[in-house]
Amino acid sequence: MYIEEMLKILYDTVRDGGKAVLVSVMASSGSTPRGEGARMAVFPDGRIIGTVGGGRVEYLCAQKAAEALSGKGGVTAFYDLSPSDIYDTGMICGGKVEVCFRLFAPDDAGLLKTILASAERKDSRLITAVGAENVWIGLYDEENGVRFVPGLDGKTAAEHIDDRHSFETGGLTVFMEPLREKGRVYIFGGGHVCRELAPLLKRLEFSVTVLEERDVSEDAFYDGTRPVKCDFHDIGKTVDITPDDYVVVMTSGHAADYEILEQALRKNPSYAGVIGSRSKAAHTRQRLLEAGVDRDAVEALHTPIGLAIMAATPAEIAVSVSAELIEHRAKNR
Repeated sequence: MYIEEMLKILYDTVRDGGKAVLVSVMASSGSTPRGEGARMAVFPDGRIIGTVGGGRVEYLCAQKAAEALSGKGGVTAFYDLSPSDIYDTGMICGGKVEVCFRLFAPDDAGLLKTILASAERKDSRLITAVGAENVWIGLYDEENGVRFVPGLDGKTAAEHIDDRHSFETGGLTVFMEPLREKGRVYIFGGGHVCRELAPLLKRLEFSVTVLEERDVSEDAFYDGTRPVKCDFHDIGKTVDITPDDYVVVMTSGHAADYEILEQALRKNPSYAGVIGSRSKAAHTRQRLLEAGVDRDAVEALHTPIGLAIMAATPAEIAVSVSAELIEHRAKNR
């Protein structure tokens, strides 16, 4: 679950008078189930949203979060997943992980509202800072500097804005991350494969928009996805593809597939893929080059789309495509 989505859940909870503990992995080394930035929220009724890796460590974190909900316990915990600690953690990953716990109560509604409002800024970063006795949740952006985190200055934050690891400064352990992950997946074509793919990608924490020029029944997607009507001859009227975005093309016909690719590749998306056979792939690439599309963009086109796992059914193809997008996202964070 993206942190923005989790913060929205926390905001709704405290706005309505409830409370929850946010459990965050602040630092990790070696082989661990989840790295820095992994999170889960624990609620008084025992409900858990998100994960810090599962298994015994997650169970222990849930117990400590329950203590925090009652106002007891410390703000951090350290778990050594080395073989000597198998009995304590039930895991043999071989790494070490530091976790922090931050209680959110109704008084935090204003803080969370401000943080969520800042998600619209592309340079906005969420800050989690752990001191000896406190955990601070704050913000950084170029215009406003650091907010809500005492002891951290804007210059230091700016130096670490693109880091994916925690850093130490002034007695604090600090982790910064984008409030909103880069990239939206635009799926062109709302057919059988898309109906399996779109819900799966959402579960994998991709932001998904389905575009279709045909009418699609309201109950076509089991997760309630509603395709956006789009003129495939002029997709720019409906979407503004950026270099951060992902384009997946799987329409009802080769002509429409080519039409979309010829427009989309000129926008230099981070990822572009089209469903089809190897013979179709070669023909499509040649046509795109003849149309003057940049050679690098054409050569980067993923076609046939998806990882080669011998997928055949729409659901299997959806898994194949999702796996390729996961790999691309991980390599380009």
